Amino acid sequence: RGPVRARASTVPLSSPPMSWNYTVTAHRPSAVSHAVTAAFTGPDDLNLIVAKSTRLEVHAVDGSGEGLRPLLDVPLYGRVATLEVWRPHGAGHPDLIFLSTERYRFALLAYDAESGEIVTKAAGDVSDKTGRPCDCGQIAALDPQHRLLGLHMYDGLFKIIPALAGGTLRSEAFNVRMEELYLLDLCFLAGTPRPTLATLHEDSKHQRYLKTHEVAVRDKALSDGPWPQVAVEASASQLIALPFGGVLVLSEHSVACHSGGAVRAHQVSASGVPTIFRAHGRVDPDGTRWLLSDAAGTLYVLAIGLTDRAEVTSLTLQRLGQTVAASAICYLDNGVVYLGSSCADAVLLSLSTEAHEDGSYFSELARWENLGPIVDFAVLDPEGQGQGQVVTCSGTRRDGSIRVVRSGVAFHEQASLPLPGVKAMWSLHASGGGGGGGGSGGGVAPARLVLSFVSETRLLAMARDEEEGDHLAEVEEGGGFDTESATVFAASLAGGAAIVQATSRCLLLLDAASLAQLGVWSPPDGAAITLAAAHGTTLLLATAGRTVALLRCDPAAAEPIALLATRSLEHEVACLALRPPAAAPSPPDASLDASLDASDADAPMETDSGGACGGEPLLAAVGSWTSFSLSLLSLPSLAPCGTTPLGDKGVVPRSLAFYAPAAAPHEYLLCGLGDGKLLYFPLPTAEDAAPVLGAPKAVPLATQPLSLVAYTADDGEPLVFCCSERPALVHASAGQLLFSSVNLPGAHVLAPFSCDALPGCLAAADEESLLLGNVLSPARRSGGGSYRRPQVSTYRLGEQPRRIAPLPTRRALALLTSTGERAVPGGEETERYKLRVFDDSSFAELASAHLLPDEAGLSILVSVLGEEEAAEGAASSSVGGLGGGGGGGYIVVGTAHILPDEPEPTSGRILVFELQEGSLELRHEAAVRGAVYSLAELSSGLLLAGVNNKLQLFEWEAGAPRLALRAEHCGHILVLYVQARADFILVGDLMKSITLLQWSAGELTELARDVNANWMTAVAFLDDDTFLGAENALNLFAARKRADAPTEEERGRLEVVCEFHLGEFVNRFRRGSLTMQMREAGAEPLPTMLYGSVNGVVGVVASLPQELYVRLAKVQTALSRVVKGVGGLSHASWRSFVNDRKTADAHGFIDGDLIEAFLDLPPRKKEEVVAGLDMTAEQLSRVIEQLARLH
Repeated sequence: RGPVRARASTVPLSSPPMSWNYTVTAHRPSAVSHAVTAAFTGPDDLNLIVAKSTRLEVHAVDGSGEGLRPLLDVPLYGRVATLEVWRPHGAGHPDLIFLSTERYRFALLAYDAESGEIVTKAAGDVSDKTGRPCDCGQIAALDPQHRLLGLHMYDGLFKIIPALAGGTLRSEAFNVRMEELYLLDLCFLAGTPRPTLATLHEDSKHQRYLKTHEVAVRDKALSDGPWPQVAVEASASQLIALPFGGVLVLSEHSVACHSGGAVRAHQVSASGVPTIFRAHGRVDPDGTRWLLSDAAGTLYVLAIGLTDRAEVTSLTLQRLGQTVAASAICYLDNGVVYLGSSCADAVLLSLSTEAHEDGSYFSELARWENLGPIVDFAVLDPEGQGQGQVVTCSGTRRDGSIRVVRSGVAFHEQASLPLPGVKAMWSLHASGGGGGGGGSGGGVAPARLVLSFVSETRLLAMARDEEEGDHLAEVEEGGGFDTESATVFAASLAGGAAIVQATSRCLLLLDAASLAQLGVWSPPDGAAITLAAAHGTTLLLATAGRTVALLRCDPAAAEPIALLATRSLEHEVACLALRPPAAAPSPPDASLDASLDASDADAPMETDSGGACGGEPLLAAVGSWTSFSLSLLSLPSLAPCGTTPLGDKGVVPRSLAFYAPAAAPHEYLLCGLGDGKLLYFPLPTAEDAAPVLGAPKAVPLATQPLSLVAYTADDGEPLVFCCSERPALVHASAGQLLFSSVNLPGAHVLAPFSCDALPGCLAAADEESLLLGNVLSPARRSGGGSYRRPQVSTYRLGEQPRRIAPLPTRRALALLTSTGERAVPGGEETERYKLRVFDDSSFAELASAHLLPDEAGLSILVSVLGEEEAAEGAASSSVGGLGGGGGGGYIVVGTAHILPDEPEPTSGRILVFELQEGSLELRHEAAVRGAVYSLAELSSGLLLAGVNNKLQLFEWEAGAPRLALRAEHCGHILVLYVQARADFILVGDLMKSITLLQWSAGELTELARDVNANWMTAVAFLDDDTFLGAENALNLFAARKRADAPTEEERGRLEVVCEFHLGEFVNRFRRGSLTMQMREAGAEPLPTMLYGSVNGVVGVVASLPQELYVRLAKVQTALSRVVKGVGGLSHASWRSFVNDRKTADAHGFIDGDLIEAFLDLPPRKKEEVVAGLDMTAEQLSRVIEQLARLH
């Protein structure tokens, strides 16, 4: 029977969902399931098409085959099950792409060069109401002469889709019966008069056979093929059709070529160790060379010797080396091959005929990170800012690794110089309209970099020569530039023809090209210059004697440096800034003046806010050392406009910058404080006669003084870089400020340094070096509505990580890992588990301990176990207290003894370790009767353990020390997942969905359970009354307590209030956030839950207010009408809850990926979406931009 269709029966219209949720992808699927090469975008193009679960990527292969250029990355309303190239017209015509989904939809896709989009040539539904889905998954086979295409989806049935005369496929298909019930693989043979199918199947005695069938399309039947049925190796797993006729059979111990009665085989390994081949790819069009990859990541080349009559004479298998375990192999051109993997990174390799030093015959050209499979993860907030980072257990076997996922902006390093001691830095932009990549001939000033040290200054510029090419070199001829003193400030003036340099003694006006001195100004009272800011031709200086001076610098004037006004202030100046006048936005190549003051008093500095607005500034801001306040000064009189206290006495303002985001309702004055906080004040409009600062908002960005650099990105977007030990970037979206961390720790000074050789470059300095690179402007969103892709750092383990838990007080991470070991060469491989502890910053190993040889580590928890003294001084570096444990010092590990004669473990241990200096000390072990699948901490000293079909509660007796069993709850199949909240306990069962328990009066009492038979993969508390679950049919659901139900029977049942098809196999939920959630207008941030999946997806589930949910539901409906799915796939059908027992429409969840796709629509499409809604396109964009901040 087919599944029962249940629409309104689960959630009646009179009973709307009691939980409203928004789910969105933060990190897209990265595991590669399929990849093919085709002339997809044009008959003369070479494209690589990659399927990653629910996304399809199209890349262009460059002429040499040594590089890939991404062209398209489109979402699919389905999971790709098969991917093939359909080439009905032969050479000279673009290829088509055939794909089928796991929900039995197929599509034939083409590329529309005019629109640059993928279009659908044919589509259809090939599902059957009856039939048992085959265990090996869907298999697609294409007739080499493109007469038909076949799909094996159900046991005993073969679906045939005939081709039309025009080269496309019919939308209707038919089934033919097959005698083989357990089919392993199939393919069509080449060079046959009728479509001939070769099958690899297994009988009831576990013997495997190769058999052929002829397909009679008119009769809709199969008949016996030209080859007799032959027995093959018992481990045979794959068939490869050869272009010259015949088929390769891949087995664990041999590779055999079958062609009718002729068979030629080659032994894979002389050691007898099984070789499990996972992927293959053709090298030569004639099929005489093939690349093979096994499960261990070994890459081979198989060469087939042929006679003139295409008879096979030899098979030669050569090992090329060790790389990633591939799931797809595509040979591109010129010895370059792409290896996609579902459990490791994808790589681009260059093959060679000569062996390298390591014995391999290839070198790696490029690598694409893959987080999948994420078997566990922790959410950390190491800086205590409320912005989490996800640390994942990723990969399998030797490809296992720890991946750190951070949301923010990536600094892409392009060059670095060992240059310690840089105190301050400014850029002098090029004049003459160019970037100034090389020298300074012809009166054109190159881009220069000014570096200030304790007692000297260095001037650097890009140089070019034939030997070294473009490189950064010191300017030897400094002209009038003072390199013997520390520089307080430097900047280019309007137009770029002149520059200024301020030292503690004087202000110098210099020609930009020759650096000839044009003018000098010194404070009349001889006081030292401490600070400066500039915009246009206006300079504002501060001296050590509480005096500020306003000057005009004009090289063409009779007096090149003219003093306009001075004013004595009550307090010494700590920082200052000039507000650029309101004007049209600057062009992308406008001046990149910096606004930067040093974090120490020796070399403070300021410039303008980076805009190139016309005119001169009319307002200045000044912060003081001792009054802890900000003052506004009117220009050019320097008359005070008002003073605003900062409130927090003792915290000094260290840096100021005016910030005018594009399309924002107002400007801001940003103030970096000495304790690492950033204050931002809304500014009055420029027309106000008496400007007064509004009430500020504070954002904790760091712990050290902040130094602000305002600049304009190369695309014209204004940005502010916050330098400190934890740098951040301030940008705006939908009229609101956003704060994104930057992966550039310790950058205490920064300056824009754009030039021909390095367009859009930023120069940053830490304690030891100077770095050149760029950041991707946050406004440049990639497809799917995401502002920025999370940044991923990789730490390779060489073994498979299984479970993870943070130790916040020790700034460490505890991992359970496993590695394959063989007792004797060629013997059976067994998994050996161990506990490893790493530093959570450097990921250096601190300690490790092996488990017993027959013992598997299944669960891990970090807890104080009731010993309060162990928790003193604990830092809250685990977001929400989750991520594997609380904040204590004991590492609790749950294990199982794996014995070959036991179908289910009957014994295990709970181990309590304590981390000492460089070692793990086992404090206690408790034997249990079963496998400890899960651990959770209920309250101080109480430990929950899921042991086979029981939930057991232990109490830690510190004096003994030992774990004492206090209670247990039975009635489960397998207790795989346990979560605790106060005295409530949520249990996720293998087959019996979720159960809610309570620890009360010394007993574990069942309160309610979900009566549906869901096979759970993860559970979590959304709140006290609502619970989130993920099950193995890739669905999410939420259930709630019915405490107000009239009868006890109803109260004992959890009510399912939300259902949604996620399309990802979720392994873990953790409470936390990837972004810094700010309170807006007094409203609390939305509570968020993160999840990790097998395909490398990191996603967010946020709880919404009902009003927002209702509004977004209308938007989602409108979007599904306007945004059509690739291949004619339906969004409503894709998101409907489906398992082998029922089908129900999605409810209670908003598809955030679809909602945020609105941001990428052209204006015309946006207007179509909002037609009929009670909001404009701009208003809707602002709402969605707010939601996008969740990730």
